[in-house]
Amino acid sequence: DLPPREALYSNLTVLASDVVEFTIEFRAFVLDRTVSAISPYVLNGELAKDLNGNWLSLPAEQRDALDFLNSMLRDTRVSLPPAVVIDVGHIKGLGWALVEFNTPPSSGLCACDPSAALTVVSRACVPRTRITAADAPWILEIPRQTT
Repeated sequence: DLPPREALYSNLTVLASDVVEFTIEFRAFVLDRTVSAISPYVLNGELAKDLNGNWLSLPAEQRDALDFLNSMLRDTRVSLPPAVVIDVGHIKGLGWALVEFNTPPSSGLCACDPSAALTVVSRACVPRTRITAADAPWILEIPRQTT
């Protein structure tokens, strides 16, 4: 028994798109608008691993994904938290596109360098006493329930 859709999204901008087919997706851990680590994620609808558990991508695909990410990160009209995970992918017949944004602590590493990813995760998990002005717009206050 959810409330009507209009009540849920009355003050939330929602971006919708047509159904697309991503040929490859990459995950990137981003710190202060700079890619710290990047890895293939999905290849033709499946986890991008071979039968031996190795992550699959061609160097040219990773370079193209990184070029697309960097062009997006240079666009300061796009507001981003200091630490974020960004998934991008190549849409069959269309080109590169944003898949989604994720919080670093809840994102899998894939083949990302663990040390570089941990730096991004650590920046996303700052104590309240160390919150900066860059963090402020991204803080979600959840009211405590009293019993």
